[in-house]
Amino acid sequence: MTMAYETVQITRTYPTTPEGIAAWWSPDGFTVEVGELDLRPVVISSTR
Repeated sequence: MTMAYETVQITRTYPTTPEGIAAWWSPDGFTVEVGELDLRPVVISSTR
C-alpha cells in the first residue's frame, strides 16, 4: 500500500508593531524589549 501525502499551507497576516510583539510574547510578570524586528515569512516543511 502506498501512502499519499498532501501539503497544506495556512497563511495569516497580523498588522503589528515591536511594542505589540513585546506585549504578546511576554507572560505576566516579565518584560520583553524588542531591539530589532524581522517578520519575514518562514517556510517550515515536514516530510513523513
